Amino acid sequence: GGSSVMNAERIKEVAELMKAHLKYQPVLVLSAMGKTTNNLLAAGDKALEDGIVDIDAVRELHYKTCEELDISTEDIEPLLDE
Repeated sequence: GGSSVMNAERIKEVAELMKAHLKYQPVLVLSAMGKTTNNLLAAGDKALEDGIVDIDAVRELHYKTCEELDISTEDIEPLLDE
């Protein structure tokens, strides 16, 4: 999580590491990308203080990463709209 998977470039690096060690049957556990946790906490604070739910920073990071990895946002859209 965090900086190890903060953007498309780092995700590609992690994928290459995994591919290089497939014979060992690695298990990959991921958590939040980059500043996602901080952005979610800030969004929660804003929701409590102002009654406004704003996860645009989280949405933008994930859409940008999908675009850079040339993958569809179809699977993440419902999650970001919850």
